[in-house]
Amino acid sequence: LKTGDPVSLGAFVHVLGHKRDAQQFMSENGIPSFVWHIPGGFKALRTIYRVKMQSHIDSLLAGEPVSARTKKLSAENALKATKKYSESVGAQSALSPRKRENVM
Repeated sequence: LKTGDPVSLGAFVHVLGHKRDAQQFMSENGIPSFVWHIPGGFKALRTIYRVKMQSHIDSLLAGEPVSARTKKLSAENALKATKKYSESVGAQSALSPRKRENVM
C-alpha cells in the first residue's frame, strides 16, 4: 500500500462496495479496522478516487460538472443521469460498480 498509486488503490476500495463490504474484506485479510479511518487509509483512498475519477464519470452521465465525493452526491448524480438518458442508466450509476449490470 505504501508504494501504490492512491487513485488505483481508491478504485479498488470503491469497487469493493459499501463501507461494510470494505471492512469485511479488511477483516478477511487481517487488516486492522482502524486502517479505514487513518489518513491515507481505505476511506481516504476511496475519497481520492471519487474526487479524481468518479466525478468525471458522473459528469459525463449527467451532462454537467458534478461532484461524487459522497454517497449522497452520487445519488443526486444518478438522478441527473436518469433525466438525461433513462431510468436504467440512473439506477445503475447510483450502485457500487460491483453491483451494476451492464447497462450500455
